[in-house]
Amino acid sequence: MTKASLNLGMVVAVVFLIAGMPGLTRTARAEGDSYLTHEPIPLQTEAYALIAVDDVASFEGLLQKLQAAMDQPDSPAGRVWELLSPKLRGELKSIDAAAPLDERVKFRMVTGLNDVLRRPNFYTAEAFASVAVPDELKAELEAGVDKLGPVEGTARNRELLRLSFPDELLVTQVKPYPIRPKTIVLFGDDFLNTGNIKPGYKIPTGAVWQPSLMIYGTYRSAWQWEDSGRRPAPIQAAGGPVQRDMFEIEQWVNRLDLFFNLALTPTERIVANVRPFDQDGNWSGYTWEDANPSDSDGWDIEGDFRLEQLYFEGDFGELFPRLDPKDTGVLDIGFSVGRQPLFFQEGIMLNDNIDAIGITRNNVLIPWGSNLRITGLWGWDNVNRGVGAGVNTRNDDAHLFGLFTNWDFPKTTVDFDIAYINEDEERVRLANNTFRMEGGDQLNLGLSLTRRILHVNTSLRLNTSMAIGDETIHAQDGTLIFGEASWSPPGTNDLLYGTAFWAIDEYLSISRDATAGGPLARAGILYEAFGIGNLDGSPIENTSVESVGGAIGYQKFFSDTRKQVILEVGGRTDTDGTDRGRLGVMARYQQAIKNRFVWRVDAYFVQRENLADKRGLRTEFVVQF
Repeated sequence: MTKASLNLGMVVAVVFLIAGMPGLTRTARAEGDSYLTHEPIPLQTEAYALIAVDDVASFEGLLQKLQAAMDQPDSPAGRVWELLSPKLRGELKSIDAAAPLDERVKFRMVTGLNDVLRRPNFYTAEAFASVAVPDELKAELEAGVDKLGPVEGTARNRELLRLSFPDELLVTQVKPYPIRPKTIVLFGDDFLNTGNIKPGYKIPTGAVWQPSLMIYGTYRSAWQWEDSGRRPAPIQAAGGPVQRDMFEIEQWVNRLDLFFNLALTPTERIVANVRPFDQDGNWSGYTWEDANPSDSDGWDIEGDFRLEQLYFEGDFGELFPRLDPKDTGVLDIGFSVGRQPLFFQEGIMLNDNIDAIGITRNNVLIPWGSNLRITGLWGWDNVNRGVGAGVNTRNDDAHLFGLFTNWDFPKTTVDFDIAYINEDEERVRLANNTFRMEGGDQLNLGLSLTRRILHVNTSLRLNTSMAIGDETIHAQDGTLIFGEASWSPPGTNDLLYGTAFWAIDEYLSISRDATAGGPLARAGILYEAFGIGNLDGSPIENTSVESVGGAIGYQKFFSDTRKQVILEVGGRTDTDGTDRGRLGVMARYQQAIKNRFVWRVDAYFVQRENLADKRGLRTEFVVQF
């Protein structure tokens, strides 16, 4: 029996075993919550501008004032009474305000008051002449709150109401969202802003395009030091032989991910991405100690404007509305074409920017479930295979084919993915005059089961790779079983998480970007690829070769989640007798500064079997715009 058939049989067996188990669940991103990137800050919501039940200190006192002013329209209470709905006025008129009010009455009062606050004509100078209104607020009210937008206008009316009833209403107990940082829009409508939308242009297909070009990105600057304890061979220098005591790296490196987003409609856009501060694994910055003793220290200026991404994505139904004038949904098929980011099985199977075309059918109804999403893919260029320096290579003649599905069931989300890569095998001569085989065909299968069990998020992923033909450094037989779980202690935003994996033979992803690390990069911050600089890989190797291991960590949040600390312990050991055991500990502190900046500090120590200990320290500053 071949390794490939053994791996496939093992996966099928485990799939049937898992299918009979009680549900397994999707994990919250154990280490993902600590990534430097963060979700965009949303616009102000109406919640902070309205009145909640907890914002009313005395419903009885408020009702008494409203009832007393039924015939006084030129008073604050009379103005409110006048704008309440006739049905609510009739109900409140018959209630004895001296007795405790029913909860349902309180709810209807709050609903009615909020309807009043939404009215742009709530303020009149006559009705609120007796209220001490601050000059700035008074100027906005007199100019008309409709000019401020619906949410901010409602907020001004709420403040006016609170000033009118200081004993009955409290300052809002709902915290407003921070104001969204301004985006860099070169032309067109602002991104997720308020105001009028430009009419746009009607194209021959019947679609209306409203072009807008926005620039956004992330700048990362990091100082990092690592001592991996290796002893390079002696090198000859002036004055005799020289031996470096340690394999040490100290560098300041920079990375800029710059994106151009040309939005044509809410569903159609063109995206371009360049990285001008690095090129082919070399980074702009300054080097004090380098991994290669023959490299010179000092300043490094690297980079180019090679397109890391350039793709167009859209929806057939929106792009060709005349083909489905009744909007039946038959053409609601998404597509994307160009050099685009691909990420499947949480990056275990595929994590790369590939020249590809993909077609997606979403919202397919299925028995016993709510939704099925199917994506077909063909990639023809810019495929990166292998993990690590000297092994990860960009192949322009490889073709990648994939079918990726996502199934939503009442208690479980299932992802089942198939990918195949076709590339000719090649015998390559190395610098030491030895040869190795590169390329080769490979088939990858991936299955994940994600579900919440009680208060615990869990996920189980099974991935296998099979070389179709002879094994090479880019095509291997192997299976990776990966599980993770996380739990937030009650009353906190903290996260306790754990991961575990079992690598059988040598599992290889179908395609991986050079900065993405290996398939185990999501096993914890000890396995995470930093994605910048030339350190000796991740603190603990993230390749999946004949081993078992995992990590456990705790993520503690402070200052309304603006600051966080992560402490993690992890390790792995070989299963083939090669003595490659690792045991490490890592700490991370991360802090948000204003709305665009993040500061992070990492420190780690790893004991390594048959190798010297590895230790490292790094700090990173991130600007998001």
